[in-house]
Amino acid sequence: MIQDKFSKGTALAVLVSGLVAAGQASAFGPSVVPTAVVYLGGGAEQADSVGRVLRSLLVNDSTLDEYTEQTDGSPGAAHRYYFGTLAANAGPLNAGDKILLKYRSSGGVFANGIGPVARGGNINYLNIAGATQDSTTLRWKLITASNNDPQSPDVGFSNTEIGVYIAPNLPAGNLPLSAAEKLQINVTPIYSLVGGIAVTQALYDGTDVDGVGLNTSANSARAKKSFSRYEITSILNGTVTDWSQVTDDAGNALPAGPVVLYDRNNGSGAKAVSNAYFLNNPGGGAFQATLPPIGGASNQGSLATSPPVYVLETVSSAVLQPFRLQAAQNANRRAIAVLGRQSLPAAPNLNWRFVAIDGVDLGGNTFSRANVINGRYDYWYTANIVTRNQVVNGKRAENDATVGALITAIKNAALDATITTQEEGVVLDPNVPQYNPATTAAGNLPFIVKGTRKGGTFVPVTRF
Repeated sequence: MIQDKFSKGTALAVLVSGLVAAGQASAFGPSVVPTAVVYLGGGAEQADSVGRVLRSLLVNDSTLDEYTEQTDGSPGAAHRYYFGTLAANAGPLNAGDKILLKYRSSGGVFANGIGPVARGGNINYLNIAGATQDSTTLRWKLITASNNDPQSPDVGFSNTEIGVYIAPNLPAGNLPLSAAEKLQINVTPIYSLVGGIAVTQALYDGTDVDGVGLNTSANSARAKKSFSRYEITSILNGTVTDWSQVTDDAGNALPAGPVVLYDRNNGSGAKAVSNAYFLNNPGGGAFQATLPPIGGASNQGSLATSPPVYVLETVSSAVLQPFRLQAAQNANRRAIAVLGRQSLPAAPNLNWRFVAIDGVDLGGNTFSRANVINGRYDYWYTANIVTRNQVVNGKRAENDATVGALITAIKNAALDATITTQEEGVVLDPNVPQYNPATTAAGNLPFIVKGTRKGGTFVPVTRF
């Protein structure tokens, strides 16, 4: 009996010791050399969706490491990398191989997910070597200074069809893709992304108006929880520059004060779709039926300016945008921003909300798909994956002998609604064959919009 107890205790100790050792050794970390690396680029607007797609290809255990350039260990605003164990065989790559997937979004969709894919150009990723692990989030924090890894993205993600990336949706110094360049890429429609307009709490419920005071009777009826499409168009076009030109939800003019607009840079997917939806730009160019967007290239002012300049251009980052709204709220400024619905207010930054458009609400600090699915809210566009169908400028194509099957697996995962619809702000376009209501899986039906643009950004939604 004594011997039996000793044996069991020894066995348990050995087992625990082995598990601890395995746990310590299983996390890869930046010193481990990956079997293969795939480079991806796009916009920050769908960073969460892309992240979910990439993580689905890796084993979700202690070997799965995430990398960020944020010093506090929060999800990357410009770089989100995933390093883990491949979950299933992909061509010559075997389940269990160490795979590093790098997604970069700094500068927007065209600069990361379209131009360099079609042209075989390099963009600057970061080396994971030397990254340090955040003790709270456990993400690895990348070294951002002089740690560049110049590579051409194998896969690009665009918020909408690539044809919208002409003026005014091109970064400075860039030309649109030529007909020959377009022949070098494959463009595959995937999930659809819902856009939104966000405002500071001061504007949303009138709790504070440019320092007048909190919850005073003068502000109690100043709520602005719904904007007409016309009002947003006028702000993005620069026609409306002062809040007194806009009425609150009760129909009264808002107190005077400069409109602080947090916009996106030219080349941003979020800006491209807001230009399309609110300004008909560049879709109506042939008929001189577009409105020019204000800004788009550089900073136009700061919150410290008195009075502040009404347009503030920002980096193309859905991650950072809410914090800029928070800064405006803290400075008693009423601000408005173009922001995808994958972002939601979260503690400790709760002083901003999404507004309804033409009275159609998806939730101020939550996200409900109902009004998107039933066709009442049509500020959404179908995203696309972009890959090279041939070697361009010496850069590998999607049929590459080593990573081609993995690129295909990424495309398939982006078309798997059981993966992508777990993210906020994602719906499915019935024009994409995988989401045909007549043949799609019953579990995906609640996410399929009862309408489609048939892949054309400037085509009105046809409802059914």
